[in-house]
Amino acid sequence: MNPETDSNAPAAEQAQGFIATLFDFSFSSFITTKFIKIIYGIALLGAALGVLAFILAGFHGGFMQGIFCLIVSPIVAGLYLIAVRMGTEMMVVGFRIAEYLRSIDSKLPPK
Repeated sequence: MNPETDSNAPAAEQAQGFIATLFDFSFSSFITTKFIKIIYGIALLGAALGVLAFILAGFHGGFMQGIFCLIVSPIVAGLYLIAVRMGTEMMVVGFRIAEYLRSIDSKLPPK
């Protein structure tokens, strides 16, 4: 069974390995799809630390400023996470489209 024509081709590419993917000069395997969870996790951690820092800085400036920061910072962090999530989902969709097109192309008869 050929991994390029198999419907589980993305799983076969993941089995290729990280180091092999780094030295794949044909760019037939994508590394971004392997790191997208880490990228989103870093964004989530950054948003949480940003909210905490913003609230602490707000209360350092005064009680009313702290209350304002306590209300506004989670809203801003939520909007930030929505934007990051949408961006990462668009990247994943683009890479999946490329993988599916490669799978379709491999099933077509040669010209």
